[in-house]
Amino acid sequence: MPPKAPQNAPANAAPDRGEDLLIWEMVNAMEIDLASAIQRDELHIKTLGAMMRNCHACPAPRLCGVYLDSRAGRTAQAPSFCPNREKLSDLQRNRRYSTATAPHKTPAPQDAAP
Repeated sequence: MPPKAPQNAPANAAPDRGEDLLIWEMVNAMEIDLASAIQRDELHIKTLGAMMRNCHACPAPRLCGVYLDSRAGRTAQAPSFCPNREKLSDLQRNRRYSTATAPHKTPAPQDAAP
């Protein structure tokens, strides 16, 4: 049985996650590198801010926490109720595309030992 939320907490609060935004867990679970997405101009910082506000205003953080927990912190997509699902899917698709089409880099030769 999951732990009960404190009596003053909303019924939909994620268990044992406090006030943390679950977008960070979702991004990690989907293996999205936000910093790289920003550097590649696939994500504007204002859009990231909007995504954080969407997450904060989400009516289902407890359900989101259960979703992430049931997948052991790894998922191919955000749940259907996620207010950021479309943008997260776009970022994940762009990540896969850029990784798959990145030119092969040959590692630099190591310095010869004396």
